[in-house]
Amino acid sequence: MFEHLGHTTEVNSKKDVRDFKVYLSLLFFAILIFIVSWTANQGPISSAYGNKSLDIDVSVNYINQRVVADMPRVSVFDFFIKTENENVKIDRLKINTNGLYDLETLAKLKLFHNDVQLGEISQIDETGNIYFDINGYQLDKGNNQFQLILNPAQDVEVGNIFRFSLVDNLSIILEYENQTYSARADWPIESGTTSFVDQGSLVAYNNLTKKEFITLSQSSSRIASFNLASQSEVVDLQQIIIDYTSSIDLSDHDFVLISDNQIVANAQINNSQIIFDLDKLLVVGINKKISFDILTAGLPNGSYNFDLASVLATGSNSGQNLFLTSIVDLSTVHTINNYLEIDNFEANNDLSAGWNILSAITLQDQDDSDLSLHKLTWLIEGIGADVNQIEVLVDDKSYQTGINFIDDKISIYWDDPLLINKAGVDIKLLVFVDNLKDSARLQGHLLTDNFFVDQENIFASNIVWSLSDDYYNSHLLPSLPLLPNILTN
Repeated sequence: MFEHLGHTTEVNSKKDVRDFKVYLSLLFFAILIFIVSWTANQGPISSAYGNKSLDIDVSVNYINQRVVADMPRVSVFDFFIKTENENVKIDRLKINTNGLYDLETLAKLKLFHNDVQLGEISQIDETGNIYFDINGYQLDKGNNQFQLILNPAQDVEVGNIFRFSLVDNLSIILEYENQTYSARADWPIESGTTSFVDQGSLVAYNNLTKKEFITLSQSSSRIASFNLASQSEVVDLQQIIIDYTSSIDLSDHDFVLISDNQIVANAQINNSQIIFDLDKLLVVGINKKISFDILTAGLPNGSYNFDLASVLATGSNSGQNLFLTSIVDLSTVHTINNYLEIDNFEANNDLSAGWNILSAITLQDQDDSDLSLHKLTWLIEGIGADVNQIEVLVDDKSYQTGINFIDDKISIYWDDPLLINKAGVDIKLLVFVDNLKDSARLQGHLLTDNFFVDQENIFASNIVWSLSDDYYNSHLLPSLPLLPNILTN
């Protein structure tokens, strides 16, 4: 590539070779003197790992974030330096970056500690390393948070994506008692990404662990609970809309929206929608959440599906209307006048040859309404014992029932429904055991139902009870499932 300089005469004399060797020897000697002198001034570079006199840890924030480009200020990289020593200083800092950006944007990065700007960028090299002049900045004892700050409204564009890392033990060089140390970390350590978007978004989360449940028509009940969270910008909430599906018209019914134990809106019902216009402005911070409950009283008997359909909100930075990212299934509610309660009560757990109480339960009506029991089912599981006879006691008296015992499954039928009152009815399942072996085990587990069935097929259920002329199984009864009763010898 240097042909334009003209022809170079080839030289091959012994004198030139000797001169060149002398030159290399002098150059090597000069470099060696420089290294020895620099090392003496700097002190030894040693890893803080395992050094009892200095304990330094480095970590970063790994959380991904989406930020609206109109935000006035945002941290794109948070890292932490923890020290248990006083008077530890930072000498040099090198941060590596990758993502979608330009060098002009990187040059605008500002480094802060405790809201104080530190030094300036001294160099950005071709491999994405950013070098800061720290000038011996002293750390606080404990955890020190550092932030790389940008002003998105001035410095970034929609679509910019940043990710930063501290790649090796030369990324942070520290000084302590006139010696130089590298920091301890599991290198490399990398941050989450920061993405810049044109507007924020709203995300909803269901708070209920059981989305389908039974509630009583005469009581006040919570029919939904959910969180709203903001992504990318602060959000001002104005309206929340719930869709409901039911054969029952709720146009004259009352619902209230609760947040932080305060009523924030009363509902208007329109075309199978429950509409809450908020009484006052509610603000959701970036990556923060706000919780809501929906309460009602005297919900008519029937089944209802509730969905969080829409939220009207405004982004405080973008000024744009924001909406939910998706509809959220909140709950399925079955409202009835009363329901059966079933609980275990104490029984002997010793297994012996002859009659044993395998299960002891109490059934109760909440308000002495017309509630009856028609069927109960248990699953029997055992080792080292044979069950040959079965008997049922009601309030400790032998009771004539239909008994079906097939494949370890015992079903008890009452041809004349067993009336259940508020005081409660005790039922015991007795089994006659023979061929008992050492370390035998026998347990009875009351079987529940996994879904509702129609009235015509109700007796295919494991548990059947009735209220007036309406039949139900055990699906969603609040007191179920019960723990099994275990007998051992």
